[in-house]
Amino acid sequence: MVGRRWKCSNPDCSYTCTDRFDFLEKRKRTSKIIPLRIIMAFKDIHLTCAQIGRRFHVSDTYAHQLFLRYVDLPRKRLTPYICIDEVFLNLSPSCKYALIIMDFLTGDILDIMESRRKHYTESYFLTIPKSERDQVEFLCCDMYDPYINYTAKYFTHARAVTDSFHVLQWLLRLIRNYINSVKRKYQMRDRQCLADKNERTNQDQKSMKDSIEVYILKNASWVLLLNPNK
Repeated sequence: MVGRRWKCSNPDCSYTCTDRFDFLEKRKRTSKIIPLRIIMAFKDIHLTCAQIGRRFHVSDTYAHQLFLRYVDLPRKRLTPYICIDEVFLNLSPSCKYALIIMDFLTGDILDIMESRRKHYTESYFLTIPKSERDQVEFLCCDMYDPYINYTAKYFTHARAVTDSFHVLQWLLRLIRNYINSVKRKYQMRDRQCLADKNERTNQDQKSMKDSIEVYILKNASWVLLLNPNK
């Protein structure tokens, strides 16, 4: 139940009043059962804070703060093979990227931190007993330096391993950069040929048709990136 505010429709009148019920606390717009229903709604992992807020006529911020106030989700124990990555949640201006810790073998989420910033991660990891952190053998992450340095600061017995997705992404970027550099060389050659032709014919042409090399490198470079099995 949500207490509604009523306002006089006469523009010259500023009178307002709110619903009064025994089950509504003073200066409260929601009944005592609403917080419990909101917490119960969070059991559905497919619902967002905004959707829950609209269902109970409260703001998404109120729903989120209510969840943080009453729900304590203990983290799972660290495993020998963990993965660390961030996800964009934009909880606040200072917490745009949340940090996720997963078990590499099972894919289970061990814990989620509200931010990947050092201020949050340092206090978090240092609260984990050193004996538990020392049991981590491999830390799988992308090429973000702070993640790689976790092995020196928190998991001194572990090795940092770059995940295959980012390794392939890095290699493909190098290949694309090389293809573009070759394409630029042919484009420079073609521009020089056009300049020479203009000088011979006393013309001033600004554009020209792509040469076969430039056309292939523009439109068919994906052939070089195909899986060899194809």
